[in-house]
Amino acid sequence: MKTLFLLPFRGLLWLVLGILCSSFWLLLLALFTITYWLPPTLSYFWEAKTHFPCKIHSVDIEWLNGKISLQDVTLYNPSSFSSTDAAHFSKIECRFDWLSLPKDTLHIYELNFDGTKLASITQQEKTNWRMLQQAFHLPEPNPSKGIWIESLRFALDGIVACHRYQGTPSVSVSRQKRFFNLSNVCLQVPTETQKNLQRPCRLSQVYHECETFFQNH
Repeated sequence: MKTLFLLPFRGLLWLVLGILCSSFWLLLLALFTITYWLPPTLSYFWEAKTHFPCKIHSVDIEWLNGKISLQDVTLYNPSSFSSTDAAHFSKIECRFDWLSLPKDTLHIYELNFDGTKLASITQQEKTNWRMLQQAFHLPEPNPSKGIWIESLRFALDGIVACHRYQGTPSVSVSRQKRFFNLSNVCLQVPTETQKNLQRPCRLSQVYHECETFFQNH
């Protein structure tokens, strides 16, 4: 009688253990195959956020150092633009604090962009970089997480192009080697956290520095 009474509970226990084991093996499989599914996943979420398609060739992860490296990253303009490419980066590196992942603010130690091409496209009163900027300034009623970038480096060693399709179409292309460094870049970081930083930098300053690459065109 006692055995019959405990039988449903034993079945429930085996069910829970089966689910836990399945979850463990699925997590293990995801970790071993992350270099295959992470690039298209990042590209999908980037396009969903900005409407700018993106292609990432490969990704390297150093788990112990908290470092992610993206290789051969191409950013495309929306389909409404005549020119397709907006930017190309040979490498994007991010080193972050693992312990900050569950916190309200993600702490990134270093974020480095090594670019080989930047293209500013103006067409029908629209400019691709301004559209990208607006995508990141859409108001969020309840921001889920802030991002604090301790050191941001943007380096370009390649082509800068400006395409204008207003009136008489014009194209200006030059080769440049320029860079800038910014500290304490804050994106949706709570005010109390920013008070503890030395001269916090807004995302608008990053856009301003990027626009200087096109000033000579």
